[in-house]
Amino acid sequence: KDTLAQKSRARDTAEAERILDPFRCIALLPEHWRFYPDATIASHVVGFLNTNQEPQYGIERTFNPQLRGQEGLIRTVSDPTGRQILTSEQTIIDPQDGEIVVLTIDPTIQKEVETILADGVRRFQANSGQVVVLDPFKGRILAMANAPLFDRNVYGGVYEKEAVVLSLERERGIVVELYHPLTNIRVVKAYLPDVTTVTGRKRLSEKTRSALEEIERAYDLEDVARYYLYYGENDRTEIFPTDVTGVWLKYQNTIGVGAYLNRVVQETYEPGSILKPITMAIALDQGEVVPTDIYDDTGPVQVDEYTIKNALLVYYGKVTMTNCLELSINTCMTSVSAKLGPKLLYSMLLRFGFGRVTGMELDDELPGSIRPWRNWSRALLATASFGQGITVTPMQMASAFGVLANGGKLLRPTIIDSIRHADGTVEKAPVRVLDQVITAEASETITAMLVSAAEKGFAKAGRVPGYRIAAKTGTSQIAGPGGRYETGTGSTTASFAGYGPVPNPRFVIIVKMDRPKYRETVHGAAAAAPIFKEIAAFLFRYYGIPPNEE
Repeated sequence: KDTLAQKSRARDTAEAERILDPFRCIALLPEHWRFYPDATIASHVVGFLNTNQEPQYGIERTFNPQLRGQEGLIRTVSDPTGRQILTSEQTIIDPQDGEIVVLTIDPTIQKEVETILADGVRRFQANSGQVVVLDPFKGRILAMANAPLFDRNVYGGVYEKEAVVLSLERERGIVVELYHPLTNIRVVKAYLPDVTTVTGRKRLSEKTRSALEEIERAYDLEDVARYYLYYGENDRTEIFPTDVTGVWLKYQNTIGVGAYLNRVVQETYEPGSILKPITMAIALDQGEVVPTDIYDDTGPVQVDEYTIKNALLVYYGKVTMTNCLELSINTCMTSVSAKLGPKLLYSMLLRFGFGRVTGMELDDELPGSIRPWRNWSRALLATASFGQGITVTPMQMASAFGVLANGGKLLRPTIIDSIRHADGTVEKAPVRVLDQVITAEASETITAMLVSAAEKGFAKAGRVPGYRIAAKTGTSQIAGPGGRYETGTGSTTASFAGYGPVPNPRFVIIVKMDRPKYRETVHGAAAAAPIFKEIAAFLFRYYGIPPNEE
């Protein structure tokens, strides 16, 4: 009996210990999630699945129905004991694998471009940057890069912050914005001392002070306030307070969740001088100019109430149309657009693909904006010729430069190489020619003019020794509130566009740098050309293209 009792107590003790096991509430359940071996490569193109398995951005969202496939399902009728009853209502759906979407992106090119671009954004202190590499004869996108990048496996990393130490004087320049928590209307925008000190609040208007006090009565100010550190008139980054005096936090990538945005197709900008070759190509095609035509550049041009000046405030006297591109002469371009007129220039810009989406396979592509020609003023006709007053995407610019490079044909750009269906069949993406925009002769002529710009003009900053390329620089002002252009640090977009080798170009490259701030490197020749040069040099090596110049 004692032995039986001892065994019973032992069992009870063992059972108690099992129940008191600290891991008794933990269970392992099978889960499915998407893992990306390449993590950051083409993260803006691919997108990701969130923790709820919902597609976010890029190909993941655009092609989610095809990628997801069909889950299996058995629907039957059972009796009260759980036994299956065979009826006509029984449904069995077999599971079906999703399709495989193969991209045109070359991972080797994509990775190298992303590395070069990220280094350039850091070096020139830009907010962000984009690069498109396009095959001009097939419309295939070989690389589509944005900086900063994000990790698709740890997509929440865009929220990571780092410390920044500010002097007392710099802290006084912090701008505080308060939005009413109920109406989401901004009620306060003031410098930090005007919000946090009694003396400062006396400088606020009575209306602003009243709104501030109303919010304070119901909410903790730090919970509803947002703080911004300004670099220029409108260029700013959000910062966050800490308990340590003078120490603030900012997003490691500078732009936070803005890193998710694929600015190649989802953000528009005024392209500036990289649009000049498009305007010139239209004039060549229409017979309005030839490369040797002369323009007498004697000074600024007055158009209505506006004064058109050259970027460097230099005027060159008698110049040819080729010189106009080499030296990026704004005043010369106004004469070219005047010969075309608003109706013709507008209709040809549309044929080049501006003012409408390209139709490539990514959601939320923006069309850019061009006013109807009947609403064009003389000033808009003048400024549109050199890329101000209209907005485009980098993807549209790459497509348009493809027209110049390939003999005048507008192709629909594509990022899809093929789709492999579950039944084993493969659907290849065709080359789609949308329009013969300009003649082959006009394409050849503008290419020769852009080669000269790369050899003798400002675009030589992007030239790769030993290779002949066609290229153009671009620097555009950024329109601020009220339509006025921004001034000061970080108020420009620097770009560089080109293709090579000439003849028979293998690639078009568009480089765009947003708000570069490093010293004087705010122009396309300084902040974008070096990136183009590195990428082009890599592509020449990658494709094994021998030099075509001594």
